[in-house]
Amino acid sequence: MACCLATERGIEVCAPAHDPVMVCAPVERLEHDIEGIPEKIRNRQEHFIKVPMRWYEKPASPIPAGRCTVLVALHLLHLHWRSRGEPFKLPNGTLRYDGISHDSKTRALKDLEQRGLITVEWRERKSPIIHVHLTRRCVS
Repeated sequence: MACCLATERGIEVCAPAHDPVMVCAPVERLEHDIEGIPEKIRNRQEHFIKVPMRWYEKPASPIPAGRCTVLVALHLLHLHWRSRGEPFKLPNGTLRYDGISHDSKTRALKDLEQRGLITVEWRERKSPIIHVHLTRRCVS
């Protein structure tokens, strides 16, 4: 998705990888092309995600229908850490750079909710609020 956005902005992509992307541009235009990539996306290569084994095992059985569920799960873990364990909103913007559409995000959230890893506060025409469950929830 990052490659598509770069190409749409007139930036020539010569070596696409997953996150890092090599762009080709004359030296005098290079700074301009790099500035076209949002700072959030440029800086996120330095971030990391700590994954609890429960989050590794739950999504693996049964294996999710699409890769989006796993990518959304990893993104949620990172946002959970950034919010210091508090519930958080999940807008579409950042996920769009990873090629995850609004519909794919919704399917992934419903899948993760069904597996007991999250609870979602669905809000009409607003970003959902996510509650992450790192440990097994006990129902009394």
